[in-house]
Amino acid sequence: MSELSLMNNLESRMQWLSGRQQVLTQNIANADTPGYRAMDVSEPSFKTVLKGMAAVPMSETNRMHMTSARPSLSAGVATVNRRPTEVYPTGNSVNLEDETRKATQNVMDFQLVSSIYKKQINMLMTAAGKQR
Repeated sequence: MSELSLMNNLESRMQWLSGRQQVLTQNIANADTPGYRAMDVSEPSFKTVLKGMAAVPMSETNRMHMTSARPSLSAGVATVNRRPTEVYPTGNSVNLEDETRKATQNVMDFQLVSSIYKKQINMLMTAAGKQR
C-alpha cells in the first residue's frame, strides 16, 4: 500500500468519525425529546473499502496513459436507525450511558487516526529532506 493510499484511507476514516460524532451528540442532545429515536452512522464494510482501493497504482510516464479514478471511501455512508435496547414511556430510545460511551470511544478513535496521520506527514517530510 502506498503512503498516499494510506493517507487517503486515514482521511476517510476521520471524516466518518467526525460524522458519527455529530450524530452521537445529536442523540445526547435529544435524550429528553419525546418520540426521538437514537441514530448511528453505518461503518463502511471492509469489502467496500477494498473495492475503493487500486491494487497497484498505474504510473503515468506518458501522457497517453490512462489515469485511475478512485471513489471516495467515505461516500455513501448513511445514517441509520439502531434497534433500541429499551424504549422509555415517552417513546424515546436514547440511553445516555451508551451514547456517552460511544461518543468517548469515537473521540479516542479520532485521536488515534489523526495521530497516525500526523506521523505519516512527518515521515514524508523527513523523506523529502524537510525539517519540522
